[in-house]
Amino acid sequence: MTKKQKKMLVRIILTAVMLAALYVIPVTGWLRLALYLAVYAVIGYDIMKKAGQGILNGRVFDENFLMAVATIGAFALAIYEKSGDYNEAIAVMLFYQIGELFQSYAVGKSRRNISALMDIRPDYANIEQDGQLVQVDPDEVSIGTVIVVQPGEKIPLDGIVAEGSSTLNTSALTGESLPRDAHEGDEVISGCINMTGVLKIRTTKVFGESTVSKILELVENSSSRKSRSEDFIAKFARIYTPVVCYSALALALLLVVALPAAYCLSRFYFKGRKVLNTLFMAGLFINVNYIVVPIFLMLRDSDVWLKGHFGSGFLLNNLVVLAVVYAATALPFTIYLLSGYFATLPHDFEEAAYIDGASYFSTMTRIIFPMAKPSIITIILFNFLSFWNEYIISMTLMSSTKAPRTLPVGLLNLMQAQQSAAQYGTMYAGLVLVMLPTLILYICVQRQLTQGMTVGGLKG
Repeated sequence: MTKKQKKMLVRIILTAVMLAALYVIPVTGWLRLALYLAVYAVIGYDIMKKAGQGILNGRVFDENFLMAVATIGAFALAIYEKSGDYNEAIAVMLFYQIGELFQSYAVGKSRRNISALMDIRPDYANIEQDGQLVQVDPDEVSIGTVIVVQPGEKIPLDGIVAEGSSTLNTSALTGESLPRDAHEGDEVISGCINMTGVLKIRTTKVFGESTVSKILELVENSSSRKSRSEDFIAKFARIYTPVVCYSALALALLLVVALPAAYCLSRFYFKGRKVLNTLFMAGLFINVNYIVVPIFLMLRDSDVWLKGHFGSGFLLNNLVVLAVVYAATALPFTIYLLSGYFATLPHDFEEAAYIDGASYFSTMTRIIFPMAKPSIITIILFNFLSFWNEYIISMTLMSSTKAPRTLPVGLLNLMQAQQSAAQYGTMYAGLVLVMLPTLILYICVQRQLTQGMTVGGLKG
């Protein structure tokens, strides 16, 4: 193992020991969070550093960014629920680092094997001229030339033994540990080591076509060539990762606005309430396809203004702006559903909370929202499916060829490419990958989905 791999192994062991100790030691509150953050820093500081560097360099959506988001999200969820269960965040980072260590070790071993394999390349070939051996470059030897291989030398080219007998070490080529005997008339391949006698070999191939050259060419070019499946996965990952991020961002923006708005519109009476309800109801009947062009023109004109005053614009071909547009277009539907559910809850819940001294905000977040959990999950599911499969808005606002592709747009491009290449298996593999997240999400929340559409609040 290299020094870097040993350091990583020490970090992994130290993290596992600290995690086991925290599991046993009864620590609570902010001290528990601080101790777990210290463990997280031990195992994940390099990932966080790489994620930050990727963001600064414009390469946001890589595995380091995803690991940072996943683990920080796990910490945030544990803090919000006040469960004190930070093990998941540490475990995710720990297992990722273990996988990285195994990969690093395997790659290092492969590189060492390749380095050993490069030793089979012959440096010269002996040709007998005027009774003396002259060393020439193997590339200069033509077919039918007789070359001389002395004991301890590598056979430079493929050929047939014309004179002599010897024992050959073929382990570098075949992995066979037992030496092989070679006699007059036998075929021999380049890269083998002559161990005992002198051999005169009549070449049958030029150096570029010999066995050792073919092996070395395959080894040298292997890193720059990818299989069809690897190429497909690499292309798909460039689309899949941003889609997950912008869908999550759009959901977060939507819930931050829609939950308080729906609660206020359904539970409080104030001037303009009916007007706002009417406007949101009217928004349900506006087809998004009809307003996508005005949205595009508005963002384009704003970009032109920004470029004129600040030198650059950022509103078009931007996943964050796309997420904001998605959240805005889904707002009427979301507020409509949430308002209908909040209206079914008796006011006795809030009155009891106010008597106990709870504020409006605490009542909303700690009493009403937990009671509305099935309905909120229903909203999340419906909107996630909408954002995941949306095509028209993303196709219009992400029009640049250099802009990130959303999943439907990328899948359409993939289908067109695979159809032209007649690779229907790859095309349907992409379809399955698109459908899997929605199926998994539905399986996980189907019970909450049913409850969100049927139950109300009951005071016990």
